[in-house]
Amino acid sequence: MKRIIFKNLDINVINLENILGEIRRRESTGFLRVIYWDKEDFLLFSVGIPFKLVSLNTEGHRLVLNPQRFKFETKEGSASLIETTLDDLVAFQEYRYSLKENGSLILFPFGTLIQEPISLGFLDLSRQFTLAQRSHLSGYMAFFTEETLTGIVVFENGKPITIVGGNLSFDHSAIEYISSSIIPSDTRLALYAVEPEFLPFFYSLKPENIKKTETLFMTYQEAVDYVISNKSSAVVVIESDGIHRYDFFFRGQLVERIVKEKGFIVTEEELKTRLALKVENLPHRTVTLYEVEIAERVKPLDIPLESIFHTISPPEGEFSPETIARIKSAFVEEVGPVGGILWGRIMADLGFRESTLNRRRMKILIERLRKEIPEEEASRKFVEKVRSILPDII
Repeated sequence: MKRIIFKNLDINVINLENILGEIRRRESTGFLRVIYWDKEDFLLFSVGIPFKLVSLNTEGHRLVLNPQRFKFETKEGSASLIETTLDDLVAFQEYRYSLKENGSLILFPFGTLIQEPISLGFLDLSRQFTLAQRSHLSGYMAFFTEETLTGIVVFENGKPITIVGGNLSFDHSAIEYISSSIIPSDTRLALYAVEPEFLPFFYSLKPENIKKTETLFMTYQEAVDYVISNKSSAVVVIESDGIHRYDFFFRGQLVERIVKEKGFIVTEEELKTRLALKVENLPHRTVTLYEVEIAERVKPLDIPLESIFHTISPPEGEFSPETIARIKSAFVEEVGPVGGILWGRIMADLGFRESTLNRRRMKILIERLRKEIPEEEASRKFVEKVRSILPDII
């Protein structure tokens, strides 16, 4: 659920340092969106720490930049601060919009969120699967990191009916992909409920089941008339200017509409309606019809869900002991003899081990270490030392 902190505020009146400080203090997850005349910048943050800066030009091309160097670039622009859930940020980053290329993965994270994203390391997965079955879940379970969707398990009345990997693999192949990709401490799990009449699209949107019609449709109504007259199960896609609208039909009846803006699924009804009308009437929009072969009777999988995880190996670190020792030494030099004790305490608080530090954990660790240094000049020197050791991290 998105929460707007402020919207379209003139950047000339914004104290950016205070905003970033408040984000850290509240350990917020969300994004700061800055709109200029020729581009948009999205600063993404998770539990208070900026982790990615994405810049979009007027043509929609994306450039990923260092979030630590984010600043307002001109005196003309407006900014919005939005708190949201991590799955929303993943959808924006991956920007899956092609029905043929991404299948059911374009639907993530659509649905009613019934369990917010939580670290896989905190869960007993066997009991989690049992709970989904006992609650007769019709929806899906998603696995994802801060940046990527690892895979989903689709349930119908509590029974698992298909597994989709983040690489668009299915079932046994998806299990291999998911189990080889998951690092429990970095992976989040969330649960979503989906209306029964829409659920078949989640397990039917496979490349081999999707056929783009050859007919050229000049308007949305022409495509709808075709669907209704043929009582087709289909998806009508309208797209332009970073807006993608998907209308899902089952046997000629509209069952769901999803609207995406720049990768975000729009959930606020008024905005959704406005964008749906806008994209339909843009002069350069395209209207495409995909007929879908719906699998109406699907047998539950005979794969024990726990098998997804039994082959998961512990994560390996990305940094040599020598590099970690240099980072630790830089910290101790700026805080004094107690630095070694603080280092151990911070690592324990974060649940990190030196042998399993990856890029994401290292960024979190460095930010936490920086905040522990009380003197501003010492904190600045620490960051400079880290930058000389790991220039691509800071």
